[in-house]
Amino acid sequence: MTRTRHLGPLLLAATLAGCAAAKPGTLGVLDGKLASCPAMPGCASTQAKSASIAPTKFTGSREDASRRLGEIVRAMPGAKVLTQAPDYLRAEFTTTGMFRHVDDVEIFLDARSRQVEFRSASRSGVFDFGANRKRIEAIRAKFLGAEAGAEKSAG
Repeated sequence: MTRTRHLGPLLLAATLAGCAAAKPGTLGVLDGKLASCPAMPGCASTQAKSASIAPTKFTGSREDASRRLGEIVRAMPGAKVLTQAPDYLRAEFTTTGMFRHVDDVEIFLDARSRQVEFRSASRSGVFDFGANRKRIEAIRAKFLGAEAGAEKSAG
């Protein structure tokens, strides 16, 4: 009986430890590319070979586009921007609830192509039920709306 009573808390502790997975060491931009997605469905990237999410063009200065993207990400639930530069933004998104999974989001603004590249990946777990793809699509949609508004203001 004593062994069985201690099994539940141990399983819970193991599950919660998995949700607090460490930040991957492969984040960032190297030679104009974000890290590739791991071989699991809990990742979405505009640079993945099988990506069905297109990068987004930006108008105006890269600094203005980066500022708008930062504002969009900061306004999203569970977001914490950790790094923001004119060409790169990195954020963590923490889900609410008991498990508090963390997803890493990266955004790269390529000055040469004037494109915004996105990557969102779960740190733990295999399936994300499309959460990372939906997050990228939501950021893209809000950014495109902000870009359209900026063009109208400038015109």
